[in-house]
Amino acid sequence: MRLAVFIPCVSALIAGCGSRAGDAISVPVPGTGPDCRTDGTAAPNRIECQRDPKSPSRQNPATSPVVTIDRAVIVAIDGYDETRDGKARGAIYVQDVGSSAPHAGVSLYRPSLLPASAVPAIGDVYTLAGGKYQENTTIGTTVTFPAGQYLPQISYASGTFAFEFVAPAPAQITPFALGSWSTGEGYVGMLVTVKGITIDTWKDDGKGRITGTFAPGSAAASMSNELMALDDDVKARRSFKSVTGVVTYFYSLHVAPRSRADIEF
Repeated sequence: MRLAVFIPCVSALIAGCGSRAGDAISVPVPGTGPDCRTDGTAAPNRIECQRDPKSPSRQNPATSPVVTIDRAVIVAIDGYDETRDGKARGAIYVQDVGSSAPHAGVSLYRPSLLPASAVPAIGDVYTLAGGKYQENTTIGTTVTFPAGQYLPQISYASGTFAFEFVAPAPAQITPFALGSWSTGEGYVGMLVTVKGITIDTWKDDGKGRITGTFAPGSAAASMSNELMALDDDVKARRSFKSVTGVVTYFYSLHVAPRSRADIEF
């Protein structure tokens, strides 16, 4: 978290001008109460406990239940407007503190974060209350996703700053993990590192969206410019040692790097 007076830092949020890893944790991470896993490793106020279809603590997403998330750490902030219409930025991606387990992440839609005088940053931890958990199968009247697929979000949550921490280590996956909805759904909204990416085709939709479709075998997924501009040097390449980013969804799964530091040639 940064006070609003430090506005020059806003443009660099995605590059990591967020929290300081050395800051002391002022609020303990809770872990008590009934568990959403049979092994007793997660409490029901975790993102995972609502997102995981197998969680006994999960509320019916069809009813858009109001959820409380006790500690959610920011892993990405979308400050890049790739479509240049003011509509393609603003999403905040959060993850359970200390967890890289599937279903531990989600995006926030129009949250209200307090204190209002502060600029949220990667690594900031918030308590979220009053937000509705939604698994959106449509967006507006023009977008309908394939049967069984959805965009998970927590909408209109009130977030209260708790402490500065560090984002969880990215989940280590291969491109094939994102090759289908059934294997990749649990990573939507999460920070991951995809190793050994081969790009089959770079595509430009003419509206500012750039995607690099993974080579056959995992062709349902791609690398996208949702969180940062992909320069000509990146788009000229067909293989990457690894790409770290947030898994997003819009008809198919994408990995969206946050800065050039997330891309390893």
